[in-house]
Amino acid sequence: MGKHKNTHQPMTLLGRAGNFLIKRFGDGRQTWIRISSVSGGWRMDFSDDTIKYAWILLCLASDSEGVHKALESWILVLYQTSFCNPDPEFLNASCDNLFALDQRAVKARLEEEKKALAEAKGKEATPADAEEESEAE
Repeated sequence: MGKHKNTHQPMTLLGRAGNFLIKRFGDGRQTWIRISSVSGGWRMDFSDDTIKYAWILLCLASDSEGVHKALESWILVLYQTSFCNPDPEFLNASCDNLFALDQRAVKARLEEEKKALAEAKGKEATPADAEEESEAE
């Protein structure tokens, strides 16, 4: 059996968000984004097969200060949460907020799909369909 070659690629600095560095690295088969504190005492990795990997890259590519601030805030929440000893009240509120966030995302996705279906249906309508609709009114 052949040995797997160590083909780790060097880390590339992609950007910075506050006191956090955002780097990319890989092993030839998969790529990761590493977010770490400037001091090096904390880090979190996201592989290229996750939605967060793509989201982080989109945030870094954005020209919007609001998007950059959102990325920094998200990282700060991860950092602070990983170092605290949350009580049940905090955990329950966090779960409720995450559930509400998911529900807003689902609702937005459904609205987008509904709009796209209505637009597609409108494009497929023939002049005869339009006549039938106006006669029915």
